[in-house]
Amino acid sequence: MTPVEVQVPLPASTSMDEVKKLLSAAGLTALSDINWTADCAEGDGPPVLLIFVSSDTTGTEGLEPAVRQMVSRGGRVIGVWPVGGGFDVLPAALEDYGAGSSNWNPEALRNAICAQGSDWRDSSGGIRDQRPIDRNKNC
Repeated sequence: MTPVEVQVPLPASTSMDEVKKLLSAAGLTALSDINWTADCAEGDGPPVLLIFVSSDTTGTEGLEPAVRQMVSRGGRVIGVWPVGGGFDVLPAALEDYGAGSSNWNPEALRNAICAQGSDWRDSSGGIRDQRPIDRNKNC
């Protein structure tokens, strides 16, 4: 089982009932409102932190400690775009440390949670453009 945690507080535009419906439709099992498990075909995976993205979360400094903590535990962080799309700006912490993003689609979300690699989707479900990496830019 892969442990999955929902980052709270949720954006004002996203209700916990909507999140529960999405995660249930993706085949996850609830342990509590924010703690779930995914039975991935690949077996037990690293823990996953889901960040529900909106204009409320793009400038949230409080996300970085949660994201860093998950990554330091060997976990993965996945952004989930809002229902209906139309918003394509990820929080900086997710851009820097994230393992992927998914649109509001149960199958796409399950694939992102259970994936071994990175799966970056835009809010409409298409492949997201790669972000340029500045590492070693001046070497």
